Amino acid sequence: MFSFFVAALLIFKYFFSNEGNAGTLADSDCYMHLFRVLELCDNGKWFDPVITRSNAPYGEPLHWTRPFDVLLMAGANVFSIFTDFGTALFWWGVVISPVILCLSLIAMNWATREILGEDGSLLIGFVVSFQLIVLVCCQAGRPDHHSLLLLLYIISFGLMLRIILKPLDKRACYLGGAVAALSLWVSIESLVGIFVILVTLGLIWILEDGDLLRKSFHFSISAFIFISLSLVLEKSWNTILQVEYDRISVVHLSIFGFITALWLFFLINAHKTNFVKNRKCRLYFGFLGAVLLAAAILVCFPKFYNGPFANVDPRIMSVWFSKISEVQPLVSSNHLPLSMQTLGSSMMCIIFLTYAKIRDYEFTRSRSYKYICLSLAVFFGISLYQVRWAMYTQILNAIIITKIIIMLLKKVDTKKLILVRATEKALIVIFFSTIFLVVGVFIDTVFVPREVKGRNDVPIIGLCRFFNETESLQNKKLRILTSPDFGAEILYRTKCEVIATANRYESGITDTYDIMTARADERAFELIEKRKINMILLCPQSSEGSFYSSQDAVSTFYKRMLENKLPTWLKKIEFPQGLSSCMLFEVPVTW
Repeated sequence: MFSFFVAALLIFKYFFSNEGNAGTLADSDCYMHLFRVLELCDNGKWFDPVITRSNAPYGEPLHWTRPFDVLLMAGANVFSIFTDFGTALFWWGVVISPVILCLSLIAMNWATREILGEDGSLLIGFVVSFQLIVLVCCQAGRPDHHSLLLLLYIISFGLMLRIILKPLDKRACYLGGAVAALSLWVSIESLVGIFVILVTLGLIWILEDGDLLRKSFHFSISAFIFISLSLVLEKSWNTILQVEYDRISVVHLSIFGFITALWLFFLINAHKTNFVKNRKCRLYFGFLGAVLLAAAILVCFPKFYNGPFANVDPRIMSVWFSKISEVQPLVSSNHLPLSMQTLGSSMMCIIFLTYAKIRDYEFTRSRSYKYICLSLAVFFGISLYQVRWAMYTQILNAIIITKIIIMLLKKVDTKKLILVRATEKALIVIFFSTIFLVVGVFIDTVFVPREVKGRNDVPIIGLCRFFNETESLQNKKLRILTSPDFGAEILYRTKCEVIATANRYESGITDTYDIMTARADERAFELIEKRKINMILLCPQSSEGSFYSSQDAVSTFYKRMLENKLPTWLKKIEFPQGLSSCMLFEVPVTW
């Protein structure tokens, strides 16, 4: 019931926010998710990831996969009983993430029951509901696959606990492998969580032996089988062997094939000999196997260790991706409340886990303690590198904070009056659930200046209506050069083509940057001619200036347009009063 309340509260908040009043979504990725579904419905090209109207005239290949598209399409089909498909898709996009959060809170109750008990598994939903990045990822008006990743991670976490804490249950192993494969299909970032699972299984096998060898084998072969299935569903036969590092591909199938073969070798060895019965031998075997696995990956897929950005143009990383807030280090993030909550909660949890181990609390002798500690160490470490990983860190922190709360609640004096006990318990729960968030919000409100420019300052809906309804533009094929941050929404709301969207893999971003920062108009025109651009849209009130930034003393094409110092081949179009904060220029050339 509490999970439904939280989801309803997020939806209610949307409709009373500026975004809800304007009928807008949270960011550029949200519009691209909806646009992908609309384009899929129009052309039926399931196996084609290229967005034809983006990165014009070449098209933009996206690294996203189909599972989240299926969820969006399924919900839109249900709601299209009451309205047209496009409208149904938009409103399903508004509510899908709160619905997934509702399911995530229910899953959290189930996942943690093995380590927190019945009372703790009920309490954790309350604690998770105060984790800021969880609420941001699952807010209404944010149809994004990260909410689905959250749900799958929680389910995977719960299955992993049941695998390591209970006797061999092949169903749990195969379900765990299937969920891991599905999560990997949704996004390659799931590799981190799967890596933690595999390392934990390996370490527990080395330390304790038992039935971990068979569990690890069944988990790995399940993941291998379901990754194979996902490749068949995601890719056409002529691309199924294509090497890709940013989306599920033969790379990841091969790696899990190697892992499964390694566990099978250990399993056969355990049946034939007694070598792995000795812990020291298991350590040597495990180390040698890990080295061979790493070497096999290096030989077959040398770019794998460069991460999912292995094939990304380094210029895109420097001129665009480095400016995205979610990939900034945690301590330098623009989101101070999130940073304060993640850092504060993580340090408190690390101190508690260390203290509990020193005092030899009973739960520290459990296999779950090893899994949670390793997970927190990995995710907290990469959260310091990029704030986007804090979602997983906060889920783990919520589990540990709930454990702290349960231990403190048991110490509340039972001799006190019922009202006094209830008040003390409520204060303990609220304090540990919210303290670092409250401190972060207070500091952010009092000490941080409110001068951040963003996409919400730009009347994108009005601009799109202008492109759709202006009579002089009706018969023209519009190819628009504008900030990548606005590209996806223009695609979604109009029939225009755009040069760039907020995607890290397209040359449109570098060409946009080169045009806008060109010192000579002739250089800008060369690139405009190459792309056959006929409209240039500037939105000075947004943060686009930081993308087009250059040395202050250098005159650029962007700065000259802002100052109306136009070349002869560029003509300014006057906007209506409501759009006067933006500037539109036409290249009156027939390409």
